[in-house]
Amino acid sequence: MNIIPEGQPARPLTAAAMTTRAAELSRYHDALEHAGRRSAAAFDGLFATPPPGISVHEILPDKTFTRVSPGHTKLLGYEPRQLVGKPASHFVILQGTSELAIARKLSPTALLLPFTRTWRKADGTEVTLVMVDRHIKDETGHIVGIRTVVGLMA
Repeated sequence: MNIIPEGQPARPLTAAAMTTRAAELSRYHDALEHAGRRSAAAFDGLFATPPPGISVHEILPDKTFTRVSPGHTKLLGYEPRQLVGKPASHFVILQGTSELAIARKLSPTALLLPFTRTWRKADGTEVTLVMVDRHIKDETGHIVGIRTVVGLMA
């Protein structure tokens, strides 16, 4: 099982490393939200061009990918079109755990904390990514999905 990004030395996932990476991913989330308040075009542009080692996707309440950044191609080897419309759990290890976690996170009272998840890459190998979720809400404040920024451990 390969959980270390190719070409990177193995190192333990420390609390400090997790906190640092989660903060970086949260800053990209903030930038996406700020761009979205400016215009749809600004959001789309930033969504399509994540920083190196980072990507973003959106999941609907039916737990399928609705939108996937091109950054997933570099991280996982899948083109966005290969993911859109498919259940997110089909691409991760421990599918049942993922299904339950997504269902829980769609609740309005859910606390969305940074976490790691091991994904199955297009070539069959595995990679563990740090993930930071935020709710996507409609104009009335109802949760209509989850936006997740993912990244390799830096």
